[in-house]
Amino acid sequence: MIIKFQKFQGAGNDFIIIDNRNQVYEFTREIVEYFCDRKFGIGADGLMLLETCPGYDFKMRYFNSDGREASLCGNGSRCIVAYAHRLGLFLQTTRFLAADGEHQGEITLQGVRVKMNDVSRITVTPDYFFLDTGSPHYVKVVADAFQTDVVTAGRMIRYAPSFQPGGTNVNFITPTPACIRIATYERGVEAKTSTRREDLLLSAEEMEAINVVRRALNGMKSEEAVDKVLDLFAKTKTNIEFVQTVRKMRYL
Repeated sequence: MIIKFQKFQGAGNDFIIIDNRNQVYEFTREIVEYFCDRKFGIGADGLMLLETCPGYDFKMRYFNSDGREASLCGNGSRCIVAYAHRLGLFLQTTRFLAADGEHQGEITLQGVRVKMNDVSRITVTPDYFFLDTGSPHYVKVVADAFQTDVVTAGRMIRYAPSFQPGGTNVNFITPTPACIRIATYERGVEAKTSTRREDLLLSAEEMEAINVVRRALNGMKSEEAVDKVLDLFAKTKTNIEFVQTVRKMRYL
């Protein structure tokens, strides 16, 4: 059987995308894992099937490189929106369905935008933030995200008993006055994201995760609670001018 596919990448994440509107393909976990293998297969961080769905322009089915079907991938969703646009399924804006529900996408002069689902709750602890943007994200502030041993530290957190059975993505972030640096251990890929990214190169999910943290802190009525979180930034030796500015503004 000849299987036609497209290869896309978004912010360093690469994907195999297959047009399955005719419902020809139903891959096993082993086949998806084989396709995504970089030595023996095509090689990718994940695989997506573009399918039809009543009431929507298309349906997105996403599989991690380990072959397991997952809820959503932010960079993947942007790639499949770009592919659907190439297929002529919409002109500028689109509504599509993923495992976590409905999403909206848009083609702009700057690229592809996808609206993530609203986050209903964010967990703030002395050491990290935890939230779900369609996929679970553990967000930890560190002194230098680019110098962190992302694989070792990320794997321990990803497989921690408290985040089972599904596990979690792990984002290490370093706020600076100019941007937010981020390094990611991705669940399902089971590795560090292939690119180091700063503010404008964050994936859709990661950007939403950071924005939710910002909104949560901004909305806290208790100055004591805000100061407690800001102390965490200070302890990680984040740029002191940044911390002082945030303390004055009560905004992250």
